[in-house]
Amino acid sequence: MAGAADAAIIALIAEARATRQRRGLIIAGDPEWTRAAAQEALAVGGLRETLWIIAPADAPIGVDSLDPADARNALGREADAVIVDLHAGLDPDALGAVGGVPRGGGLLVLLTPPVAAWPTRPDPARARLAVDPLDIEAVTGHFPARFAREWIGGWGVVILQQEHGFVRVSPSRTSAPDDPNVRVSPTRTSAFADPNVRVSSTRTSAPDDPNVRVSSTRTSAAIPERSSALVRVSPTRTSALADRAEPATDTDCLTADQAAAVAAVLRVARGRRRRPAVLTSDRGRGKSAALGIAVGRLLAEQPEKRRDILLVAPTLTAVGPVFAHAGRLLGARPAADGTLTGPGGTLRFAAPAELVGPLPEASLVLIDEAAALPLPLLSRLLAAPRVVFATTVHGYEGTGRGFAVRFRGLLDRETPGWRAVRLETPLRWAPNDPIEHTLFRALLLDATPAEGLPRLPGDVLPAARRARAELPGDGPALSALFGLLISA
Repeated sequence: MAGAADAAIIALIAEARATRQRRGLIIAGDPEWTRAAAQEALAVGGLRETLWIIAPADAPIGVDSLDPADARNALGREADAVIVDLHAGLDPDALGAVGGVPRGGGLLVLLTPPVAAWPTRPDPARARLAVDPLDIEAVTGHFPARFAREWIGGWGVVILQQEHGFVRVSPSRTSAPDDPNVRVSPTRTSAFADPNVRVSSTRTSAPDDPNVRVSSTRTSAAIPERSSALVRVSPTRTSALADRAEPATDTDCLTADQAAAVAAVLRVARGRRRRPAVLTSDRGRGKSAALGIAVGRLLAEQPEKRRDILLVAPTLTAVGPVFAHAGRLLGARPAADGTLTGPGGTLRFAAPAELVGPLPEASLVLIDEAAALPLPLLSRLLAAPRVVFATTVHGYEGTGRGFAVRFRGLLDRETPGWRAVRLETPLRWAPNDPIEHTLFRALLLDATPAEGLPRLPGDVLPAARRARAELPGDGPALSALFGLLISA
């Protein structure tokens, strides 16, 4: 790889580490070249703990990889870098699942076709979207094209391109877009939220501080001009850590909302029966760690009757942080069979497939990544006397707010004394993270239905048809329509 590319990668990672945020790296070119270049870039940057999202047949030898169809198994994991191969097509569900895996100071690497061709290339994955009687030709490329443009013009993203035998480096845009409609660290209204609690909006502009230098930004999503000079990636403001929420008084917790989540779990375990708690958060907020801290404390106690805590999740890997944090407090290591024992009882893991018959007896049931489980199973688990549901909010139907809308009605009917806790402050990276911002924007993860719409009289409402080709350029309309689908 050329010296300019090496320098750009080193500078990009230095910027990420200085801000404790993530950065993006697009490697564009032929599939084989991009995969080899990615391995070299990771070596140059000293990023050793990596995860590749790539078809098994295309994965480089010796790398830790997941097929895009299995990307949900990455929930709960952390890594220095995640490499997503987009040559086989765009899988929004996979990206939504793995976008939270890179920790602060790390990279999200996208392997793509040449930049000039990427937005207009027919998406190879579009066949899976064709539903009878429609054929593949009925699936437009508007969404993949919009996704490509968002990343090409992305904030905190460097592009390495294969061109005529050498590597072309396109500089990163080092500040958030000057768009008043864009929320940099979006806080979303959950269906589990308390209507009496008001969440302040995040500051989206640079501070009025003469000592803070904000680089000029490239505001167009157009392909950058050829750059023959060594690219310098200016570091973004490093005071992001000062923007955190008030610190937790709980010494085991890093934020006040994580402490509130721990307290909610303990209240379920020790308080009145049939008072479930529901914990929701975006990725990287310390939700699974909160479950582990609560479990560690409960198993460290010596009650009259030992506690048998059942932990339900899609996979054992997904709840690794729960076992890790509980084991840290207990000074114990979990067994290979998914159990952890302390003076006051045992934590044991159960996969959904193990719960087909009668539910096992447990003094406390914890469900992590609840949105990934079928609603009938969640309904059965809700019958437990003491139960906590926790889930990551991704925003697509079947997860996140789609889960919230459906499940809240069940909670209200069956257990009206349930309690909601929302974790907002990121822990895995600093606030105002460029990768979170671009993922939310590109995948419409923060889409919400339009608010304040007037009620129209009469039984017949006016209807209007919008051309699909118009929606990528109309952000508010696209967000409102997509948000309506999520809430449907």
